[in-house]
This record gives sequence, structure tokens and C-alpha cells, in this order.
Amino acid sequence: MQPGRIYFKDNPWPEGHPIKAFSWSAKVVGEDVWFNLHLESADYYAERDIEDDEDVDYPSG
Repeated sequence: MQPGRIYFKDNPWPEGHPIKAFSWSAKVVGEDVWFNLHLESADYYAERDIEDDEDVDYPSG
């Protein structure tokens, strides 16, 4: 794993996907703690081309 990348199980991008922005903050309200998570990934076309689904032959049936 490389820093600055996000990985998902069974992801079509085994090398991970670049993270464009990330922030994690917390605030206390009374006795509760609230977390705010913001994650923004780079465009899917940022590092490689994606095959057009119209060009793929799917098996029938």
C-alpha cells in the first residue's frame, strides 16, 4: 500500500486510487463526540484510460 491512495476489496484498480482531499475533524457537543470525515478521490480517468463498456462483449444468458 502507498500513502495517499485508497483501496477497496475487489476494486478494479488493484493499485489503489489517488486521494485528492482528505480531512477528519471532531467536535464535542455536551457529552457526545461528533466526527466529520471528508474524502475526495481523483477522477477515475486521472491515471489510466477506462475501456468503454460498449466495446465489451458480455456473454448472454
